[in-house]
Amino acid sequence: MEQLFDFALQRELNSATGDLNIADKAVQAIKDGIAFLTTSPFACRKVGASSFVRELTN
Repeated sequence: MEQLFDFALQRELNSATGDLNIADKAVQAIKDGIAFLTTSPFACRKVGASSFVRELTN
């Protein structure tokens, strides 16, 4: 998570129209997705042959 945060932050710092809140929003979106999957693990689209591999999309 720290690496993803650092990557998003650095990307925005290097952008002419950078938004420093993007990194926080990205981390929060990942946390929200994980929380959703813990309560509804089979709600997302199935990927591949396994019933246990799911794709979380927005």
